[in-house]
Amino acid sequence: NNPAAPRKIFALSQLAESLRVHIDRTFSGSYWITAEISKLNHYPQSGHCYPQLVEKKSGQIVADFRAFILNSRFREINAKFAAATGQTLTDGMQMLCRCKVSFHAVYGLSLNIVDVEPSYTLGEMARMRQEALDRLKKEGIFSQNKSLALPMLIRRMAVISVETSKGYHDFTEILANSDYPSAIKIRLFPALLQGDAAVGSIISALEKIKKAAGQFDAVTIIRGGGGEVGLDCYDNYDMGRAVCMFPLPVITGIGHATNLTVVEQVAHKNLITPTDLARFITDGFARFGGRIESAIRSLSIFRKGSLQVQIAHVRQFEFLLQKAIKARQIQEKSILMAFSRQGVTAAQAAMREAQKNLRIRYPQQVAGIVRQRIRDRHADLTDQSVALAHLSEALVKSQDHHVQLLSEKVKLLDPANTLKRGYSLTLSGGKIVRNAADLQPGDELETIFANGRAESTVKKTTP
Repeated sequence: NNPAAPRKIFALSQLAESLRVHIDRTFSGSYWITAEISKLNHYPQSGHCYPQLVEKKSGQIVADFRAFILNSRFREINAKFAAATGQTLTDGMQMLCRCKVSFHAVYGLSLNIVDVEPSYTLGEMARMRQEALDRLKKEGIFSQNKSLALPMLIRRMAVISVETSKGYHDFTEILANSDYPSAIKIRLFPALLQGDAAVGSIISALEKIKKAAGQFDAVTIIRGGGGEVGLDCYDNYDMGRAVCMFPLPVITGIGHATNLTVVEQVAHKNLITPTDLARFITDGFARFGGRIESAIRSLSIFRKGSLQVQIAHVRQFEFLLQKAIKARQIQEKSILMAFSRQGVTAAQAAMREAQKNLRIRYPQQVAGIVRQRIRDRHADLTDQSVALAHLSEALVKSQDHHVQLLSEKVKLLDPANTLKRGYSLTLSGGKIVRNAADLQPGDELETIFANGRAESTVKKTTP
């Protein structure tokens, strides 16, 4: 501080060397620190890596350090990390690393990373996942998307993926090679599938789909395989909430993760891979086709069986009715004969008594009374026969009306009514065609519609 004292001047390299010696002496050991890799900066030619480490609080960077990992050490660390997490070191990753403080006269202060602890990264992901799940459950929307109705036949699908990804390629290939390639329509909404930017990209795609929600039956989020770290964006609360609140069922197929992410847990349905997702959709068509064929068989059996049962009932009733009429006729005839015998006996007794007392008085009067008695009984028998005939006719008409009602019900269940709703049947050689592989070029086809038939010839078949 003495102005008269001679000024002491140092070279920049001397100051740098002094700082290096002081830092090496003060920070001689290694230190475990937590930080986020804002930029990995790996150079494949040299193999060296120069990560930029940051710490954030409330979205603001409060610390920013340059680090480096030498070639041989980087290969070792990266392999260790990948073995534990299924993912290599990448941008945006929260990590726990062991560092040595280093100072270089040209490159300045930096951290030499000598080791990492993969379990910390996985633990951070698990903590963030649980916090997001607890928050969604507390808001009462965790199962909201699951409560939506998913059609058995998913014919219009909005797909969030990357057109060049293997997962999307596998998904579309299975649909194209299924038995229903023309029945399933998909529309791709491109989005980033991992990293910090994936959250905003996928939410943006969901917003676009929401504006045209009436054009789709469901939404799928498709991603190929990957490790736990590659899925950290799917544990984001904002993305999970967007899926919960989405007006269409969301189906996920985002990889081979051991633990389900937030998005997978809140989605309407989760399939592990895009391949499983595609097969789930095509299986719905197969199940529906099986139900239709079963219904047709059941209707045919019911129609035949019901008519046969009713015909048997009518025939049985007719037999019983004829038997009853004959029995009634025999009974009435027996009664009439009894009455006739009684009348004859009474007449003979009266004649004998009259002959005794009056020497056969009034024979003609007695004979007239007997004939009148016989006519009266015969008239009664005739009336009863007519009434019985009317009763039989009424019962037959009633049963015939019942049979007609059952026949009308059977007609309502007839497959012909299915044709009236816009469907058609294609026949080859009198048999229903269910698979294009059963046809050959030149085969004659007959197509049955509700209001007619059409004949055609197969030019080409496409599997």
